[in-house]
Amino acid sequence: MVVAALLLVACGRVDFTSIDARGDAPGDAASEASDAPAIPWALVSDRSATSGTLALPSVGSGHLLVVGVHVGVGGSVTALADDAGNTYTSVPAARASNTSMVGSDTLEVWYATDSRSGPTTITVSATDMVVSTIAWEVSGIRAANPVDTAVAISGQPATTTPMGPPITTATAGEFVVSIAIVENGVSGTVAGNEFTNDFRTRGNGWAHLTDPAAPAGVHQAVWNQGTAGSYCANAVAFFAGP
Repeated sequence: MVVAALLLVACGRVDFTSIDARGDAPGDAASEASDAPAIPWALVSDRSATSGTLALPSVGSGHLLVVGVHVGVGGSVTALADDAGNTYTSVPAARASNTSMVGSDTLEVWYATDSRSGPTTITVSATDMVVSTIAWEVSGIRAANPVDTAVAISGQPATTTPMGPPITTATAGEFVVSIAIVENGVSGTVAGNEFTNDFRTRGNGWAHLTDPAAPAGVHQAVWNQGTAGSYCANAVAFFAGP
C-alpha cells in the first residue's frame, strides 16, 4: 500500500492465530512554502510476519525502514539486523506495554535510514518470544536525524475503539506510523479516520498516516475492536526531506 506519514502503536495479548489482512496566514506564500515538505514521501512496500524473521521484497537504496515489533511477556528487543548490513536504531519513546493484560506484551519501533539496497530478511533478537514484526519501506525521508517525535500509551482500559496516542507533527508531510496491540482484535480503523490500517497481524492495528501532504499538527489513529478490551499503542513521526 502507498500512503502517508506518522507512526502509532498499541499493546495487549490476543489469540495468536495469524490475521494478515489487507487488513501561517492564508495567502502568505513564504509561510505556505515553509509548511510544505521538500520531498514528498512515498510508501514503497510493507511486509508482515508472525515471528521475528521478516521476509522483504528487494529494498531500494536511500530509503527509510520502519519496523514495529510485538514481544510477549514483557520482553524487550535487543537488536535488529538484515542481510544487507543496515543499522537499526530504537525509538525509546515509542515503547508501550499492555500492563492491563496477563503477560504484559510490549511494543517497540526501530528504524534504519538511507538503506543499502538488497536486504531480503530482517531478523529480530529479543528477550522473549517475538509475536509479530511489521516493516514499512518509505522513500523521501530525511537520512540524518529523521525522527520528529514519538509517543506511547500503556495499560489502557477496555474499549471498542482503541486509540493511538495523539501525535503532533512539526512540519507538513511527515510520515507517521501508529500501532495498537489489543486484547480482542481490530477490524480496521474507524470510518473517516486519517490513518490507513496496513495489517491486522495477530489481530492488532498497524497503520500509517495516509496523506503524504498532511498538515503539521495533531494526528491520531482510531481502530474498531468488536469486543471491548484493553490495549496499548504508540505513534512515531518522521521528517520528509533529503
